[in-house]
Amino acid sequence: MPVEDPLTRLQDATALWSIRQCTAAEVIEAACDCLVAGVDSPSLRILAGVSPAAGSQELIQWLEPTLDEVGLTYLPQGSQVGEDAAVRVMASRLLAGALTPRELARWAHSVIGHDGTPLAEELVLLDDDYDTLEFGEETGADIDARVLAEARRVTAAEDHRRRSQPQQSSQTTRSAAPLSGGHKLPSAGPTGSTTTAPDQHLCWSGAASAPGGGLRIRTSAAFATDLQGVRDLARSKPS
Repeated sequence: MPVEDPLTRLQDATALWSIRQCTAAEVIEAACDCLVAGVDSPSLRILAGVSPAAGSQELIQWLEPTLDEVGLTYLPQGSQVGEDAAVRVMASRLLAGALTPRELARWAHSVIGHDGTPLAEELVLLDDDYDTLEFGEETGADIDARVLAEARRVTAAEDHRRRSQPQQSSQTTRSAAPLSGGHKLPSAGPTGSTTTAPDQHLCWSGAASAPGGGLRIRTSAAFATDLQGVRDLARSKPS
């Protein structure tokens, strides 16, 4: 079951990216979804225009300020807080029906492991229990129930925090620096006296080396239409 809130999707993608379980392209797509849904900030616009082929440092350059501007948490790659957040994301997917209990336990064991964050320890041990079912008295249904209970436990505190968090306003102060050709590029920094139009977004348009390709400024309406058109085209292609 997909997560409907665009900010939650961005936070979840960031969590999985921090432990190399999500690609840069997925993070950028989540940023684009936020813009289409009406969430806005200077760095978010730039993040949505980063090339999916960009390296980690370029993504981090705009991901960290974006998350701060929209009220989300930056999770450093390889950190325990990133592992904790990723475990909660996957546990939430189990509770939403997108994973089976066995799939969650196997993921925790293979990705986090016995030496990872203590938050995943019980799930990792439960995967061991699945592997030794024939030697014990428990059934698969018994272990499924224990995995479900553990998923509820690891997500309880985060669910409470998200419910109590005030909704992030999409209205932000926008500053800009000039681009070649007279365009304005939103700046994440506090300096700059020129203001961009509220409905402008930075996005990729074709190949950077092609005529008319590269980074372009688009209005919100055109930007949303472009994104929806790409998604509709992808769905129409035969698998």
